[in-house]
Amino acid sequence: MNKMVYGLMSVIAAFALTVGNHYSVHASSASVAQMQRSQVSLAAMGDVTQSYIVDKDNVGGNRCNDTWPGTLNQPFCTINKGIAALQPGEALYVRGGTYPAFSVNKSNITISGYSGEFPIINGGIGIRLYNASYVTLHGFEVVGTIGNWSGGITLDGGGHNIIDGNKAHDNTNVGMSGIQIYNSSFNKVANNEVYNNYESGITISGNSSDNDVGFNKSHDNTLNGGDSDGISLSYPSTRTNLHDNLVYGNSDDGIDTWDSTGNFIIGNIVHDQNGIGDGNGIKLGDGATGGNNLIKQNISYNNKVAGFTSNRSGGNTYYNNVAYNNNYGFDDGLTQPSMAQNTYINNIGYNNVIANFSASIYPTVSHNNIWYSDGSGPKVMYEYSAYATLSAFFLATGLDNPDGDLASLQVAPQFVNPAGGLFDLSPSSPAIDRGDPTNPGQVTAFNRVDIGAIEYAYTSEIYTVNKSLTSTSTGASDGWALESTETSGKGGSINTTATTLRLGDNKTKKQYRGILSFSTADLPDNATITKITLKVKKQSIVGGGNPVTIFKGFMADIKKGTFGTSALQTADFQTGASKSYGPFKTALSGGWYSIDLTSGHDYINKLSTSSGLTQIRLRFYLDDNNNATANYLSLYSGNITNAAYRPQLVIEYYVP
Repeated sequence: MNKMVYGLMSVIAAFALTVGNHYSVHASSASVAQMQRSQVSLAAMGDVTQSYIVDKDNVGGNRCNDTWPGTLNQPFCTINKGIAALQPGEALYVRGGTYPAFSVNKSNITISGYSGEFPIINGGIGIRLYNASYVTLHGFEVVGTIGNWSGGITLDGGGHNIIDGNKAHDNTNVGMSGIQIYNSSFNKVANNEVYNNYESGITISGNSSDNDVGFNKSHDNTLNGGDSDGISLSYPSTRTNLHDNLVYGNSDDGIDTWDSTGNFIIGNIVHDQNGIGDGNGIKLGDGATGGNNLIKQNISYNNKVAGFTSNRSGGNTYYNNVAYNNNYGFDDGLTQPSMAQNTYINNIGYNNVIANFSASIYPTVSHNNIWYSDGSGPKVMYEYSAYATLSAFFLATGLDNPDGDLASLQVAPQFVNPAGGLFDLSPSSPAIDRGDPTNPGQVTAFNRVDIGAIEYAYTSEIYTVNKSLTSTSTGASDGWALESTETSGKGGSINTTATTLRLGDNKTKKQYRGILSFSTADLPDNATITKITLKVKKQSIVGGGNPVTIFKGFMADIKKGTFGTSALQTADFQTGASKSYGPFKTALSGGWYSIDLTSGHDYINKLSTSSGLTQIRLRFYLDDNNNATANYLSLYSGNITNAAYRPQLVIEYYVP
């Protein structure tokens, strides 16, 4: 049976190297669908009951005042005022500009940059969550933090927070990391970029456990020389799920789990740690308090010392990793006699300078690996003594038997282009279908598992493409909502039966918003969405001009499910969305506006819950145009008799 396609990861990695930029990609054998979904922001705001706006630098043109109600037209000036106003379940959106540091000691709130704007937090303590839980922090850039042994973003106590889509860089005081978690557990840290910080890019320490750190980019943290890691886990922290991160150019180690135990290190790409520090790709250890980690489907290359080192720790399990062009590929040589055995299965060590695998005399399990250097044989060592063949190595150590169903190989793995970052297997690779037949790493495979990090992609079977679902808005659930007063930010009246939706304002400067309701439950649960287009047909314009231009473009608020119930309600005017997109300055074509909402693919409801609906609130970027004349765009609704004129949500997808 043919296998699924896994080649996309290496293609993206190679492209990143070519253009001099780096993108986080999944190095494990998850499907392409999983890879695409993972890149979507985690900061879906959920059921926000009330929101406030901060706009210190007058981005929206309305000035600001901390005595105002904190609406889009009457925003607060300071983040601290906004936080003080927040109650559980509410959100604060901060517009672009530069703001002072702030701290949070509330729980169950959202603090986010406004609609794609990146507010900058400069100096002071940066952003600190102190004994806070269930806080979502999204879309900030934190620089110049002042303090010792903390982070640009610091979680101190509490837990269950989401730190998503932020940047933390140039925090250069002694001990400053980009993001630090201390005595805090069950947090999610995703899609952040951290660089040029004094200490490590991301640090987890103290009594912290069960944190999820994935899809981050940590690079060029060098200012503390021998202690600047890309990602650092230290005692007594434990059980961190460290996955799908891109880590490079740090002066010490890429990933360092110093004395931390029981971690899951999966699908990371770690390369070019060549500074004045240790220079390992992934370093475990140390001693009695470290170890017992799962290391699976990582790629570690071009590092100064080792691609992977157990660093005197035991109980570590290495499945389906790749080490290329390091000094040592896999270094187990310093394991202590009191440690539990380390296990190496289905790994590739290729063209490493001194040794592809260096084993210790203490208990080790090693089989179904490829150890090879071009022109030099397997390059394997036992207590730092080299062996010319796997047969000689096996006779001396009992490791890596070159014969039988669990055989290790001393052959070139035939990567597509390892020097260019492409670690896919070529069609003739001897690694294909040669892994341990019991697949102990539980790697997704449709035949016998391969050796290495990326399952081979058979070109004869890719995936089904060009499927589409077109859903028209349900007239019984759509309509328009009108603001109660000019500055309230809340709905006052609705119309559920009109054949048109309204976007713009009326003569008293109240904003119109349209609510669209699409049935999307017919999508397969495992569908990978490749494109989403919202199409709405123009009926007329009231007040003249081009409202799309006057009001600065469309905004689309996507709700995975319903804003309230399936029936239109006044609160649908302001109820929090799963994610907002825009502004879109879409031109009219053939009487239709077509808005690309592909970025929102993770917020399409594929289930029968919430009546199987995905709702979209359509509005303009500006709430009114500050005159006493009604000016709005009328669009046909789901109530229009001619079904061809109704709003459409066109979803293109494939099923892996």
